[in-house]
Amino acid sequence: IDVWLRGHYRNGSTAFRMKEGLIEKVQTNAIINDYGCGTGRLEVWWVSQRPKQKINMFDITVECLEDEAINVVEDDNYNVEFYEVDLSNLKNIPKADWGFCINVLMTVQKENLNAIMEGIHKSCDNLIAEMYDLSDKRLGFEMTTVKKNSSEWKAEFKKYWKTVEFIQSGESPHRYIFICKKK
Repeated sequence: IDVWLRGHYRNGSTAFRMKEGLIEKVQTNAIINDYGCGTGRLEVWWVSQRPKQKINMFDITVECLEDEAINVVEDDNYNVEFYEVDLSNLKNIPKADWGFCINVLMTVQKENLNAIMEGIHKSCDNLIAEMYDLSDKRLGFEMTTVKKNSSEWKAEFKKYWKTVEFIQSGESPHRYIFICKKK
């Protein structure tokens, strides 16, 4: 909560910057799980494009959401729900056609990475993920706790998904995008 409130996380949103690329990949009738939804800026924009799409948002604290995102979750005109969960315990969450996990996996407790990957794999058929290997210090804490290069991340995703496509981020050579599919 402290990082969300005082750690300058709201200064940007990679998922929001990736919005056009994400929406191109996902069918209009697909259910989406957003693992580590952060500010919710992506969902606010998404429902302006596809107001009926089912989206499940997951994060460790509701404090991460901006007011506009809270309004979307509370508005019955949209099919968007927020769940306060620890990503290492995704046992009872809805199943989705697509998952997003943008700039999250490199910030988790290293010993929980396998449980998180298993939970994401079991709860979505296809996944778009981005992570980076840069140092990210917030309030004196190193937030990049899992440091892997693109090859190591690809091998990690291949444990769970049959098809894993690597895309080098245009923002930085230290940011890696993966599209993981069950087929």
